[in-house]
Amino acid sequence: MASSILDSSSRGDHPSPPAVPRAVVAGGDFRVRLLLRGLLQMHHVLLDEETEDLGRAVDLIRLSHPDYILIYTGADPDVWCPLIENCRSICPRARVILVRPAGTPSLRGLELSRSPDVLLREPYTLLEFAMALYSHPLEFGKAAVPIARESNSFTAQSSSPSPSD
Repeated sequence: MASSILDSSSRGDHPSPPAVPRAVVAGGDFRVRLLLRGLLQMHHVLLDEETEDLGRAVDLIRLSHPDYILIYTGADPDVWCPLIENCRSICPRARVILVRPAGTPSLRGLELSRSPDVLLREPYTLLEFAMALYSHPLEFGKAAVPIARESNSFTAQSSSPSPSD
């Protein structure tokens, strides 16, 4: 019996362990990236690279082909929209999560290629961060409402119950 166990392990019949998901974090200051790094580690996601320079982020993404791309940026869509487009062309399977400060404008009317998979607005909970990693495209955080992909744009859906509920 012992020989059959040894024989099967030497043949490589055991499944290989699952690959650890990897991430790149772009934007924000050192404290923001430190927080995101810790949250990623808590969810067993390996941080490949981080940078505060959104321009350098494209090079990092090209080198590492991460599973997750977290972008922390302010309200200026002229800065992060081109980065998202580049992310989609370089690494189309990566989940793009845009982390934004509270009070920033909505994503309505953005072209699909320029929209993140998930918008995470500050302040957000640990559960909302986990959902940003693993759920369908949604908007999480303060006063967030679910967002759905329709044709070429993100549109907000009402989170208030309908009269029939």
